[in-house]
Amino acid sequence: DYGNPSGNAYQVSNAGLNDMFLARWNKTTGEPIWITYFGGTGDERGRDVRCDRDGYIYFTGQTESGFDGLATLGAWKTSFVYSTTNRDGIVAKFDSNCNKIWATYFGGNDIDFPRSLRVPLEGAPVYVAGYTKSDSAFVTSQAFDKKNKKNNDAFWLRFNWDGSVLQYATYFGGKKSESVTEPGWYGPTMELDANNNVFISSGTNSVEGIAYGNSFKDTLQGTDQYDFFVAKFADPCPDGFEPNETIEQASSLYFRGGSSITRSAPIQEKGDKDYFTFTTTGNQSNIKVVLTNLPLDYNLFLYDNNGVQIGKSKEIGTTNEVIIINNTYIGKYSILVKGSISTVYQDGACYTLSLSASDSPFKLTDETSVSASGNATIYPNPSNNSAELNFTAKLDGNYQIDISNLDGRIISSIKQHFNVGDQSLTLPVDQLASGNYLVKISGSGANEVLKFVVSK
Repeated sequence: DYGNPSGNAYQVSNAGLNDMFLARWNKTTGEPIWITYFGGTGDERGRDVRCDRDGYIYFTGQTESGFDGLATLGAWKTSFVYSTTNRDGIVAKFDSNCNKIWATYFGGNDIDFPRSLRVPLEGAPVYVAGYTKSDSAFVTSQAFDKKNKKNNDAFWLRFNWDGSVLQYATYFGGKKSESVTEPGWYGPTMELDANNNVFISSGTNSVEGIAYGNSFKDTLQGTDQYDFFVAKFADPCPDGFEPNETIEQASSLYFRGGSSITRSAPIQEKGDKDYFTFTTTGNQSNIKVVLTNLPLDYNLFLYDNNGVQIGKSKEIGTTNEVIIINNTYIGKYSILVKGSISTVYQDGACYTLSLSASDSPFKLTDETSVSASGNATIYPNPSNNSAELNFTAKLDGNYQIDISNLDGRIISSIKQHFNVGDQSLTLPVDQLASGNYLVKISGSGANEVLKFVVSK
């Protein structure tokens, strides 16, 4: 019996035959912090475990327990029918306190045996490689190799951040075996590099179907010989956080041990949107969101906990997008990244989203003027021929926008009725001389003041 040192194991006893076990240890003292079983009434064999930068734990193995509640609600595959010729793989995510976050089965119509698991530091996607005898219900439509040649091929696959979507799965093999033992105990191992290339390696006695491209060795010397193979797959910008095209599906960003977060992802197709949520704590009342490495024209938006837009950046083309909100509330926010109307998805078109929160105000960019509440912006700043005023109307009603000099003398006024929501109008910069100006928005509960510069 492994015991339960801290009293918070997910599963305190063996549920059947062989169970997996998962343990966390104190790296200084070597004492166990917690140890848990993981398994059902059938046989489980754990094969690999990894962690992300936030301390979440991911592991994989083979299972015979198809209806024992190992998978979670909403998982890609929640059950399977076990037989001597049908065993599935399973992949699970736990937090550092031994709580199960999600778990999903995966596999086809025969024996599937995962061997290796890898996960990037940001926690998605989750990659698994191994050996399979399944010749149906296994690979995805974009697979490199869609056919199992002899029921004993290698495979690798990719899950999204919460195990609800099998994003990619492919066979890799020839007409013989891609494992040095028939049961597949020592099937393919896997590694990732910093450019999202996927490497798998194992033994093979297939004479064909393995060597590809500019290979070092393209011929097996004998029909009874086993060679090792190494295969490299390009996975240029995997979006492990899909589906997140609605605010309800937003994937979570966490400040763990720091005040900044970085994520990379693509816009999958025209009209695609990526939502993320985050929560500030302590004294993190100042927020900066930056979108960089733009391969295409993307735009950036920030929303409060009620879904009200409090910031947006809509630069043209591939110019970096920046939103800064200083002296705001502590709590939950949402970020939206989306392509412009003309943006068309391209393979490998990956943006970088950076989020920072601080107890010190961020320096505003030279190109955007922001009101104290963050509900109003003027772009560009300085302005020469035109400037766009954006603000959020909290109520339906009549509003007045006054442009004045720094002494308070009103130079121009605009009176207009606005409905609740985001508003945009062009300021008459062409009528103003070079200098410093104030814009005041009043009426229907609004009280926003912004400073901007006209430079001609």
